[in-house]
Amino acid sequence: MAVESRSIVPSCMVMLKWYILLAITVTKTHAQVYLHMPRGSNNRQEETSRASRNCDRLFESYNDRGRYGGYNKGSKGPKDDEPPKTYFYEGSQVNFQWTNQHSCGAEGANCAIILQYMCHDKLRDGNETGSIPFQQSSCTDNNCETDMRYGMHETLEYYRRCRSTAASPIFGSDNSLTPQQFRTRPATWTRQNAAGYCTTGVSYECPEERDYYPYWKPSQWKDIAVLTSNVSMCHHYRSESQNVKAKGYCELPEAVTAWWNACDLATRARTTGGSKRKYRLTPSVAAILHAQDNQTICEAFTYNHAAFTREVLSAKLPSGCANIIIANDPTQKTPSLVLRAKWIEAQSHNIPPPVCREVPWSSDNNLGDGRSGFPNSYNWTIPLGTAHQSCAVRIRYNISSNDVDSWSAAVGTQKNLKFGFSSAEKAAERGFILEDNPVVDIFGLSNLTLRLAVNLANLGGKTFQDRSHAFSIKKRPARVPRNARIHNVQVQGKRGNIVQTFPSVEYDFVPNRLQVSKGDYVHFQWTGSNTNPRGNDGEGTRGTDRSNVVLLRRAAFDEGQREVASNHTSSFSTSYPALLVDGTIMGFNRSFSEKLAFLVSPAFPQGTNDTLLNDVGPYFDAGLARAETLGVYHYMCTRNNNFSNRSQKSRIIVVSEDAAVEAIGRTGGTLALSMAALYIPANALLQVYDIRLSMYTAEECRSLLSSQNLSMFNAGQPVSGCIRMEPQDISVAPGKELQMTVNFTASSRVSSAEISRIQVFGIHLMSGKQPWIQAVVRNVDVSAQTVSFITRHGGLFLVQRRATSSPLVASIVATVTVMVLLLVSCGVYIAQRPKEVKHAARTVYLSVRHSI
Repeated sequence: MAVESRSIVPSCMVMLKWYILLAITVTKTHAQVYLHMPRGSNNRQEETSRASRNCDRLFESYNDRGRYGGYNKGSKGPKDDEPPKTYFYEGSQVNFQWTNQHSCGAEGANCAIILQYMCHDKLRDGNETGSIPFQQSSCTDNNCETDMRYGMHETLEYYRRCRSTAASPIFGSDNSLTPQQFRTRPATWTRQNAAGYCTTGVSYECPEERDYYPYWKPSQWKDIAVLTSNVSMCHHYRSESQNVKAKGYCELPEAVTAWWNACDLATRARTTGGSKRKYRLTPSVAAILHAQDNQTICEAFTYNHAAFTREVLSAKLPSGCANIIIANDPTQKTPSLVLRAKWIEAQSHNIPPPVCREVPWSSDNNLGDGRSGFPNSYNWTIPLGTAHQSCAVRIRYNISSNDVDSWSAAVGTQKNLKFGFSSAEKAAERGFILEDNPVVDIFGLSNLTLRLAVNLANLGGKTFQDRSHAFSIKKRPARVPRNARIHNVQVQGKRGNIVQTFPSVEYDFVPNRLQVSKGDYVHFQWTGSNTNPRGNDGEGTRGTDRSNVVLLRRAAFDEGQREVASNHTSSFSTSYPALLVDGTIMGFNRSFSEKLAFLVSPAFPQGTNDTLLNDVGPYFDAGLARAETLGVYHYMCTRNNNFSNRSQKSRIIVVSEDAAVEAIGRTGGTLALSMAALYIPANALLQVYDIRLSMYTAEECRSLLSSQNLSMFNAGQPVSGCIRMEPQDISVAPGKELQMTVNFTASSRVSSAEISRIQVFGIHLMSGKQPWIQAVVRNVDVSAQTVSFITRHGGLFLVQRRATSSPLVASIVATVTVMVLLLVSCGVYIAQRPKEVKHAARTVYLSVRHSI
């Protein structure tokens, strides 16, 4: 067998300067991230205690309060055989909501929020609180992947490959370990995984894949979005994502794989040498670990029976290990047979690259809302062709300090820095050394020193994560038009007051503020648990979650608030429901409104007979409903809206116009409607804005302007609807412009001869009597029947075709022209013959006088 050189400089080291360093702390760190929607598990099962029994059941979250966060798996109802699984339709919009402790989007830390999803046939929540075993003999039929008692996300094959891959050298807090010593361990070991908060389980997660992004090896996770404080790296994130790029790995001979797994050499590679951790690997074990480094080393790997067997016997491995090796070794019968490894290119996921933009702002030491006053969120439109029975999503929260260069390939050697001194030696003399809790002399006075509360492990970077419970993705119903949007409305939170639920949250509808266009579909669906801690506050049977939807009544007084629509049917400030009549909620009929209020479902065709909803299950699915009636609809849950300490209210606004909303910042982006599109180039915006683009008909445009005491600009014939871009006041970088493209209406086709007559005018709404301003038209495309123009602000825009002159106007103009010419001619004549003109004038005067 060929054994790799001990220089061990893998290809991933060359790439480290391009990857986020997510070297995780050895000791306890105080940070956390919690996924609230989709319903984040934080490893909880259906448990009755506040603290979870196994906080690394499926994955290591490394949340500081990991045992207390998360939501129970959905419970089954009294008529359900199994807990119903939440599902989403392809093409529908799912609103992610989360809280993270340390700052993001501010100066407190470098950070990134990474959103991903995974679907495969064996993914499941399971029923046990224990982690899925690695040793297959511990499971039914010696196959843990088919033992449905245990939850599973990553597959066994993926985990085994991780266990036979050498760990990459990373910035170490343990000064006794060099980068080369890191390389003597499998990728299942990282600083974070060495002594985490929870060590009761195994799971099939690959710790190194969790700690690095983008990972240079294959991953089963598909990328949704990267929200980062360093958008200059967006091109790298998108191009290196496995969404679009193949990733290679080494496929070892089956005999070697059997030997490795049977003898549990991954564990031996980590623990050999005792407490001092002097890792001395045998040549065969080292060769297996490093075969995954790159294609050259992989293809040089060969299997030699004699060498392997000799090491097995000398290492005193578990009984039966040698027999398993012999049983799976074809070279036993054919000694001349040479077994080689094969380099495999795992294909890309063949989906678009992830969205990459600025991360939403959040403050230090606060698991609260973002700058907008609402939870930080991201809208995911589920790609078409994603339908699958078993899926999950993951949020990863990556943070690092600027004390070390986390992007450098030499990050593992940054033990002594200058810290602003002339040399590292001078810095060290004053105590400025990269070590835990250094004592520093700031003023150069040896008797006045201060100890810094520094945990060296925290400086290089760390990762926290949460994952959802399993859900399904279904194909888009044929009856739903392709251009119609599907909005998911769910319930987040769990039973209890703010202290009892922390670090999770109390009940709320998600999204809490939703604007839909007429003809869009809304999918009301939620789940909950029957096994929340029985001492938690709430209404109805102890420990249970229940929710419903009823419309709120109008306010009894004028709140003095400006709303976006005039036809309000309800108010946030009330706590009593409106009367249930046809068309009360978004044009839904009485039957559907009763379904939302009394939780009518196939399992409960009559709905609830209990005023507190106790007799139905925690899962409810109202199906798709088409929004038909314009208006502002405020609604609540009758059971959980206590007013004094818990409020479960929400709002849906139905508008007539076609509209789209997208968070866009320095990375730029595009918003597209059926008849208009907005293009924002990279670096045009100086911060992230929730950009909204809307299209109005001419009549709707007049109504909107009238509500602002403004009038239409009548310089010609409108050839499109009005286009509204919000917010109106945005900061556009100097030298940058936003481009809008608008389609002409079918009844207003523009010919080549009319190109010069196309004009665009814009106005700033809610700004008094500010006049219409003409925008710069960049292009009129007759074949596409579109006009493109530029702007540096939002507002309302109108495209018109300048009118041509009418026959009457032409006649008047001709008459005036003739008169002007006659006057000019007369003037010239008078100037040339003054005496003759004077005599003629005297003659006319005397003639008129005589006639009088």
